[in-house]
Amino acid sequence: MYVMEPTGEYRQATTEEIAATMVSRLTAMFDRSEVFDQKQVQRFLIARYALAKVESVGAILLCSQQRLLGVTEIARGSLSHCAIEPRQIVSAALEHNAARVVLFHNHPSGCPDPSASDLLLTRRVAEACFFFSLMFDDHIIVAGPACYSFVGSENAHLLNARRLGFQ
Repeated sequence: MYVMEPTGEYRQATTEEIAATMVSRLTAMFDRSEVFDQKQVQRFLIARYALAKVESVGAILLCSQQRLLGVTEIARGSLSHCAIEPRQIVSAALEHNAARVVLFHNHPSGCPDPSASDLLLTRRVAEACFFFSLMFDDHIIVAGPACYSFVGSENAHLLNARRLGFQ
């Protein structure tokens, strides 16, 4: 990819310029999306967080028909940790009048596998969403060019508070 300088000359784009361009284009495409598409969301999150040097946690907020209401970054942490409470996720969903939530965060280490604290957070967010009648659709972990989605994984049961014993 090349960038045109103000002088009219072209030079090879830096990694940061390429990433910024990808984020910009995917954000525009994502914002125009009428219905949530998991692959499109993963491409957007990879473009946005693949090169991040610290952990960030956020939420994709959807209406009951799975239309996008907002994407919000809720917290930033360190290289290997980001402190967040489930109430922050629920609060963001309620502020946007969302009916559905997709939690996301990144692993700067490059390993997309969920840690024990990721599994616990997923369970706690599912419980909090249950009490506020919010659908907890997925928890996506971005690590470089890879993603881990709880949907369809051996940990999918953690997304459903009823399966965890809540009535």
